[in-house]
Amino acid sequence: MSISGLQLIAFVVDSRELKAGFRGPKPFMSIDIVLFLVILFGGFALLATEFMALEMVAFCVLLALVFTGLLPASDAFDSFGNQSIFLIGSLFVLIAGLRKTGIVSRLEDIITIVSDRPRWITFGVVLFVVAFISAFVSNAATLAVCIPLVVRLAKRYGESARSWLMPVAFASVLGGMNSLIGTSTNIIISSLLPAYGIPEFRLFTTAYVGFPILLVGLLYLLIFAKVILRRDDSRDQDDVEVKYDLRAYTAEILVQGKSPLANKTLSSTALFKEADVTVLNIIREGMAPLFPHAGFLIRSDDRLLVEGNIAKLTEITDKYGLQFREEAKAIELQEGKKKNDISIEFHEVLIASDSLLVNRKPSGVSLRNRFGISLIAINRKGETLRSKLSDLKMESGDILVVQFLSQVDNDLLDYLGLVPLQKINQERLLSNRAWLAAGIFVAALLFGSITSFPLSITCLAGAVSLPILKILKMNEFYTALEWRILLFIGAILSL
Repeated sequence: MSISGLQLIAFVVDSRELKAGFRGPKPFMSIDIVLFLVILFGGFALLATEFMALEMVAFCVLLALVFTGLLPASDAFDSFGNQSIFLIGSLFVLIAGLRKTGIVSRLEDIITIVSDRPRWITFGVVLFVVAFISAFVSNAATLAVCIPLVVRLAKRYGESARSWLMPVAFASVLGGMNSLIGTSTNIIISSLLPAYGIPEFRLFTTAYVGFPILLVGLLYLLIFAKVILRRDDSRDQDDVEVKYDLRAYTAEILVQGKSPLANKTLSSTALFKEADVTVLNIIREGMAPLFPHAGFLIRSDDRLLVEGNIAKLTEITDKYGLQFREEAKAIELQEGKKKNDISIEFHEVLIASDSLLVNRKPSGVSLRNRFGISLIAINRKGETLRSKLSDLKMESGDILVVQFLSQVDNDLLDYLGLVPLQKINQERLLSNRAWLAAGIFVAALLFGSITSFPLSITCLAGAVSLPILKILKMNEFYTALEWRILLFIGAILSL
């Protein structure tokens, strides 16, 4: 082991004291303890100030431990072989499989059932469902699905979105305490216990403490959250919608022949019960736009004028066998290609004040035929648009969701006076493999709980099976791994 400069100084000081016959009291802390505490609190300070990325802080801590001689260089990377890293990474992939097949978003259907009940019932169900799901799925994945729905519910009850989002976030944390896989912290601590002669946690070991805390916490949130988080009218609701990409877009979607909506009345379909989608009008060839009513019979090739955030609109096209009207036309132009073969990347663009599109209709500009741009949806701040997109005059400040039939041409956008905002990758859900993904997830947890194989092995087997069974693509497998978090855990475990 190499001797650091500080250790060398300490050795020299101790030698001089011995030669001088020093017989003072025993030091309160050794130099090694002082060095360790300096590194530990220095790491805390860097994390708190967000001076650098969290994984870089962890690597700095690791290097500091090695260079001060507190950690042998030969042991520096042993923590990266900890089974907790493999378990956490495998769970990331398994959860990605659940999201890809729409299993996680099914919790929305549960909440929708009580969305028309008194506020305290709906709020309580939201908290309970979020807490339950968070015991098995990461908080980030749960909240990603819940945030659009929660914002919509808050608006329905005339309350600030913040008064719902904060309690929901706490419910997610409380729920994660009730299982080994609920939080990364539980997994890491469990993997370290055998070194101290303590057996690892089982799947629900933490529930003995976590469940009572969960009940008390949910009761507290249900009673006091509305009082503590008072309605704040001084803040604009729009900033929440922008932050979480919840802008309400108007789009035309086409009812295809194989859609479960075809030849059914509106009252018998589930589309009108969707919490984040509003059906504004129904457009039928040769007829004026029809206002939807319960007894209206939907036919194949009907066009529905709907309003909702773009992620939700894309979801319902898969769920109900629908298709964006302009996307369908784009497919027709690309002969021999199927829906899943063409680009499904959507782009948000802003119409500038000097744009060529101002006060012009999409049909008059010939966006698709002339410029190779399909208009998927449009957002006009503060307004609900009830006209067909082709007949709607565009205005400065409108935000469009468009699809390019070829490569994105920035020169073309400049010519049209369109300001690019962001690219929206809308992955199609594999609903037909939902139960397979759910079965793999449950089997991985079950075998890890009742057999001698650790959860890290059974969950790794489940994660590997997802790309083999074509539930996830390989690029989706690697993206799901959240390398930053895994590197952070591996490096910080060196402490």
